[in-house]
Amino acid sequence: MSFHKNKFNTKAFISFTTFLSFIILLLSGICLYVSPSGEIAREINWKLLLLSREAWRGMHITFSILFIVFIVFHMIYNWKVFCAYLKNKLTKKLVFKKEFCLAILIVGILLIFSSFQWFPFNKLLEWREAIKYKPRVHKSISLQDSTNPTAIHFLEIKKHQDTLDCFEV
Repeated sequence: MSFHKNKFNTKAFISFTTFLSFIILLLSGICLYVSPSGEIAREINWKLLLLSREAWRGMHITFSILFIVFIVFHMIYNWKVFCAYLKNKLTKKLVFKKEFCLAILIVGILLIFSSFQWFPFNKLLEWREAIKYKPRVHKSISLQDSTNPTAIHFLEIKKHQDTLDCFEV
């Protein structure tokens, strides 16, 4: 690896920071997707790759902000290129190219389907719930709020486990 003594390349810096922020957002997003809810994570001292749920959450929020800031800078530095994608080469006027229309269509469909939790996005949430709330019975669970869905879920698991413990020899 060699480092040149050239002028600092701001565009490259912004692109690299945006890319690395995206990688961390991807990793932290996956970790938060599979983590149990905050109360349960604290109760069972849940960790993934040595980090608690709160650490992953803090990292995700921090890098979301960094990502947004650097995306804005990325758009500022690449505005001419972005506009060139949308301009007709002959008339130099903005046109809705097929790539732009397809991107809007895909993002629009994903936005609507995920907002209303329609198939297949409802399945993503079901899988998340199955992963987050799979039976993780911990002997010292003391969830006091019996109106809390998480507490009710754990109380049911504990009750089921106690029932099974009765049959052990």
